[in-house]
Amino acid sequence: MNETEDSAFAKRWSSPTMDVNTAALRFNPQGDVLAVALANGLLKCYGVAEGRELAAFSTNDNRASACNDVCWYPTGQFLFIGKEDGNVIVHDCRLGKLHAAMLCHSAAVTYLLAHPKSPLLISCSVDSTLRFWDIRSSSPLLTVSSGGHALYAMDCDIDGMRLATGGVDGFVRIWDITTAMVFDVLPGDLNRTPITSIQFSSDGEYVLVSRQEWPVKLWKTSTKMTVRSFAGSKNLFYMVRSRMMGKYVVSGSEDGNVFVWDCLSTDLVAKLPHKPAVLAVDCCEKNMLIASASVGQGGSVNLWSQNVS
Repeated sequence: MNETEDSAFAKRWSSPTMDVNTAALRFNPQGDVLAVALANGLLKCYGVAEGRELAAFSTNDNRASACNDVCWYPTGQFLFIGKEDGNVIVHDCRLGKLHAAMLCHSAAVTYLLAHPKSPLLISCSVDSTLRFWDIRSSSPLLTVSSGGHALYAMDCDIDGMRLATGGVDGFVRIWDITTAMVFDVLPGDLNRTPITSIQFSSDGEYVLVSRQEWPVKLWKTSTKMTVRSFAGSKNLFYMVRSRMMGKYVVSGSEDGNVFVWDCLSTDLVAKLPHKPAVLAVDCCEKNMLIASASVGQGGSVNLWSQNVS
């Protein structure tokens, strides 16, 4: 399937990244700003409506360090940027200023998550730890080891009670956030390749999991079984992300496409070309928008909107 005029989604705008790889991108809670974290340490914000660059700033201090992830505080006032050097930088969007590095891991920060119900920031890292932070005081509350395995992805359910994590060992671990203890494990496939993306469904009953060398899969947490598999995208070497958006499942792909499937039937709804390789995607369910970032020479950030029939 190719992108055609009758595709379910159409490109609204595109912005080149000047051959700098994009590590992550996130819509703000209001859905009108897109934050883009770049491998050269820059963070850019785009207006969703027209793709106009609203802000650009360096997160580097004395030495250059790549941005690996970015997330928004639920009010949209703060941006948190996870860095390759193990730090997390805080940007006050209202004041337009950077704060000093708030948090420190001993190795690269791979994913950041703002808790949906409390002023809590959770970071995970190649150093195999989860760290819980009080955003109001920038003080650490707890550091938890994942058992010596590098962590690459995580998500919290809508109630803020459970945390799902995944990484190099290929297991999905479900944590009780109140106790910071693992209470369940999804065993994964026989060939447990690294997990690159995790997301809870809106009802908390399912977890969408991407892993290297395997299709994107939807797991039912209560039975620890795969209930749907979404085939076609390529995830062999990099950290390809996937997301759920209403009735759709969206994934980047190393073959230079954004794949969109029907979540119930698993049918391919759209295959949106975005060369050379798409690793980062995010979705705004409120406005039915998809943001994608391609890496390598000629890379760009694209915004796609759902066609209304």
